[in-house]
Amino acid sequence: MSDYIATNYDNLLQDETSHVMPNIHSLDDNEEEVDLSAHWNEDDNGTIVHESDWMFIGYRENKNGTLAKYVVQQDNFLLIVDEYGPKSLRMDTMKIISGKEWLKQRQEEFK
Repeated sequence: MSDYIATNYDNLLQDETSHVMPNIHSLDDNEEEVDLSAHWNEDDNGTIVHESDWMFIGYRENKNGTLAKYVVQQDNFLLIVDEYGPKSLRMDTMKIISGKEWLKQRQEEFK
């Protein structure tokens, strides 16, 4: 007869107090959970969007051929063009909406 201990690994993985398999998804005592709603009014570059801004929403093509979505206000759109070049932007999918409309949509997402 072999000498082994039958263990329920599923329970050990989910048990936050387990010393056998520490739960990598549990927060440490000094870590705080990030509140995504705290940045609801920022574009992809972290710029706070105001109602008077214009928002550019679209896709750009990466070097490997995949598409990356961007949501930026008018000043940051120029940074996207400078960084990735105008040929990488997919103009057929780009939308331009007012900052007021975009902020309203974002508020509804976090209700």
